[in-house]
Amino acid sequence: MADARSPDIETVPTDLSLRAGTGKARGYARLALAILLICAGYYVTGVVALSLRLEPGGISTIWLPHGILLAALILTPLRYWWLVLAALLPVHLLLTARFQGAVPLEIMLIQFGGNAAQSLLGAIAVRRLIGTPPRLDVFRNMIVFVVLGVILPALVVSVAVAGLFEISGWVDEFGLAWHRRTLTGICGALLLAPFIIGVAAGGAGAIRGLPLRRLLEYAGITIGVIALELPAGNVIWDLASQQALLFAPLPLLLWTAVRFGPTGLTPQLLIVALAALTATKVGHGPFLAETTAESVLSVQAFLLSIAVPKLLLAALVADRDRSARALDERLNFERLVSGVSASLINPPQDKLDEEVGEALGKVVDAMKLDRCSVFQYLPMQHGCRITHSAESAESPPLRREMAEAELPWMLRQLRAGRTLVLNDVDRDLPAEATAERRYAADYRSRSWLTVPVSVGNELVNAVSFHSIKRREWTPDLVARLQLLAEIFVSSLTSKQAKEALHASEERYREVVESQTELVCRYLPDTTLTFVNNAYCRFFGRRREELIGRKFLELIPEAAHPAVLGQVDSLVREPRVHTYDHEVMRADGTIGWQQWVDSAIVGADGRVTELQGIGRDITDRKRAEEATQRLAHASRLAVMGELTASIAHEINQPLNAILNNADAAELLLETGSGRLDEVQRILADIRRDDLRASEVIRRIRALLRNRPLDRQPVDLNDVAASMLQLVGNDASKRGIRVETELEPGLPAVLGDGVHLQQVLLNLVLNGMDAMTDVPEPRRRLSVRVAREGGGVEIAVSDWGNGVDPSRMPMLFDSFFTTKEDGMGLGLSIARSIVEAHGGRIWAENRAEGGATFRFSVPIEPA
Repeated sequence: MADARSPDIETVPTDLSLRAGTGKARGYARLALAILLICAGYYVTGVVALSLRLEPGGISTIWLPHGILLAALILTPLRYWWLVLAALLPVHLLLTARFQGAVPLEIMLIQFGGNAAQSLLGAIAVRRLIGTPPRLDVFRNMIVFVVLGVILPALVVSVAVAGLFEISGWVDEFGLAWHRRTLTGICGALLLAPFIIGVAAGGAGAIRGLPLRRLLEYAGITIGVIALELPAGNVIWDLASQQALLFAPLPLLLWTAVRFGPTGLTPQLLIVALAALTATKVGHGPFLAETTAESVLSVQAFLLSIAVPKLLLAALVADRDRSARALDERLNFERLVSGVSASLINPPQDKLDEEVGEALGKVVDAMKLDRCSVFQYLPMQHGCRITHSAESAESPPLRREMAEAELPWMLRQLRAGRTLVLNDVDRDLPAEATAERRYAADYRSRSWLTVPVSVGNELVNAVSFHSIKRREWTPDLVARLQLLAEIFVSSLTSKQAKEALHASEERYREVVESQTELVCRYLPDTTLTFVNNAYCRFFGRRREELIGRKFLELIPEAAHPAVLGQVDSLVREPRVHTYDHEVMRADGTIGWQQWVDSAIVGADGRVTELQGIGRDITDRKRAEEATQRLAHASRLAVMGELTASIAHEINQPLNAILNNADAAELLLETGSGRLDEVQRILADIRRDDLRASEVIRRIRALLRNRPLDRQPVDLNDVAASMLQLVGNDASKRGIRVETELEPGLPAVLGDGVHLQQVLLNLVLNGMDAMTDVPEPRRRLSVRVAREGGGVEIAVSDWGNGVDPSRMPMLFDSFFTTKEDGMGLGLSIARSIVEAHGGRIWAENRAEGGATFRFSVPIEPA
């Protein structure tokens, strides 16, 4: 049984303390009554045993009180043994003084001490090897009881007792005293103790539970034994007839041993023993001999010869019958489990509750129970709910909802994972379980078994079994019922899981179908297996028209190779991947979609399906194209502003080329033969030509309209090229340009031309900001340095700064602080920087002016 103690006993403290006091009082009363009955039995059987002594000599043939004392110690808790022995000592002294005459006190004490020691040794052996109360209807247990509980202690203790008798002068012959005392104690224990132990172990209840036919059968056999034994000691019978009558009940005893076991056999053995002793006492019967000692030995031999074999036979037959019953019960249980499992394996969801109810009814009938219930623990509601139940006709109607306060102790045990095993509710429930006692009384539950079923460490369900009559929940029965509980809970949990899965699928479908984004699933060959409503609306087709078709049919043919390459890449390397591609819209126009696709891997590790979530990015693509055109227009406008500076940049190398050409022509006309001078002039011409070509190349790159092409770029080179382009313009404005380029900068992933445009806008804005500043203060600083995970370019001017109220709107489209500005330069710069994965911002300088910064992430290694 599970541990029934719990530290939490604060519920209804006044009632619990009263219960505890009442329980203790009842316990003491039961103990006192048990000791009183033991003393009464000891005295009565002692009177019977002493009355049947053979005269002369007063030798006892059978000492029945030894059977009382041995059974009492076996059945009484160890801590109360001293009380039993203390209570029996005066009873024994009274018996000896009244029926044995003038026996010295020390002899009385030796007698009682020997009886006590013999019983103590036997009780210890039986309790240690068999348990308590011992089941003597088991063949092995009966052998242990007879040999180690009765015979061996008698042999050992009688040596000491006979020795003390001889030393004290009470007996003259040690061997005779030892022999008489040993057999006397053995006979008394074998003929009385098995009956008492059998009744305590439930044997009497088993007999009461027999059908009327079996009870009449037992009563008839017992009457037959009595009828055969009564005339055995009559003087009118000759010796042979008396012997035949005494042995005549043996077939009936054999019948009882086979049919009713040791508990039914022992009363009849006691009847035969009393008849034989009575016949010998009155001087008749087959056991009379020349001496009293021989007569005693003859009776004892007779009693042992019929008692030991019959008891062992009864135990053996009972053991065999129990094994057969256990086998039948196991087969019946397996059939029950098979039937329950078959009915609950895969029933229709709408009929599962009905099937569970019918299965519970089968368990109630097959296991002879009065109620079987499945209940669900509801921690959030602080209670439990009986979801399914089956009851017998005698069981009261069941209330389905219960608060946790109604069964607090039981729920604590179940949450701790303990199976609640109560063979007798009144006896086995602890004092603090007052609510459970009321519950058991309300529903007439005498025996109660509850099996918890947990997931992880959390109690989720339990199955409870109840019986109105007292029932022994054996370990084997508990294991069987635990299996049934797991079957019931497993089926119900499976139902709940299926319902939860179905609800989850419905919620998932509702979420997917209500999405504005396109959702689809497809095979590696691009065959669609699922599309949501948004997908159907976008392409203007019904779901049935799309499922089973390849989505490549919805994409312009020119884009097929790129899309197939993306799909093949996902199949080879399963991951989440984002890419854009063109599509044919429902109106026949070409649009753009962005897809986030992921591969679905099967149990074999291969990609079986792919799922995509897409969105229409046509407007975004068009906005990017518009932004690109605006950026191009902005570059054209900036180039227009720099026309004079650009002309100067080109005129310088062209004038140098012209001057060098004139000098060379002059040298050739004079014919001086200075060829080395001509070669140096030609080298200068070549260098100036390359210089002019580089200027034109940079200008053409800036003026050309092309999409973003991200390549590894050195921002130091970007800054140097741009500053060279605006250097002449800065000189004309009287602006001193300062540069700070950090050597050894890592490359960034970007488009050099677009980044030049960003820097060009910032530099020109900085120079424009200093138009009203006195010329000596006109300074422009360009700094390139590594900051965090990127490279930052900072452009600082010494102008008047930016109005703080306008700072948040600086990078908005069409916002400008210039009288003739369009408000596109900084907006385009922000678009370009963000397209590179960077950011751009501005801040006022404490010493005057403003600093514009932008950063671009470093190229991954």
